[in-house]
Amino acid sequence: MSGKDALDDNTVPEEYELIRENLKDAHLFDSMGSGAQLHVKYGKHTVDNKRELSVDETQDEPEVEIKGDGTYTLLMVDPDAPSPGDPKFRNFLHWMVINIPVVDIKRGEVVVEYMGPSPSKGKHRYIFLLYKQSGRMDAQAPHDRKGFQPKEFAKHHGLGHPAAACFFYAEPK
Repeated sequence: MSGKDALDDNTVPEEYELIRENLKDAHLFDSMGSGAQLHVKYGKHTVDNKRELSVDETQDEPEVEIKGDGTYTLLMVDPDAPSPGDPKFRNFLHWMVINIPVVDIKRGEVVVEYMGPSPSKGKHRYIFLLYKQSGRMDAQAPHDRKGFQPKEFAKHHGLGHPAAACFFYAEPK
């Protein structure tokens, strides 16, 4: 989780409740795992759940720091595509990196290149989902970025629930 310890059996961090409440309609996950922290920055701007960032600020690939142990998969999706009122392309895939050693996301394997936000209408949520892998994995880029299903992807690859997540908002210029 961004800035706090991930879930354990006895605590539900306020930040997790914020994520769950703001993302429940996106059907991204049923619950979250534990054992990792995710920190994402665009230049000097930290993604800290509910922060609004400009489209211009988010066009370059962000800095990502993972705290935990093991190997991870990172997804970035937009559940509001093409618009929050008509999300027919829900969970548009903006980025997928697999086999990330905790020490360096740059050493992970990019399956889907980073695409910065480009909301056409309304305020969109952009969500980073971090999954802990049980070992090395292979994944193919989907045929289309539209309508990506993170829960099915995680199930197919044996990833379980996200170990951490964070999100921000962006609107058209």
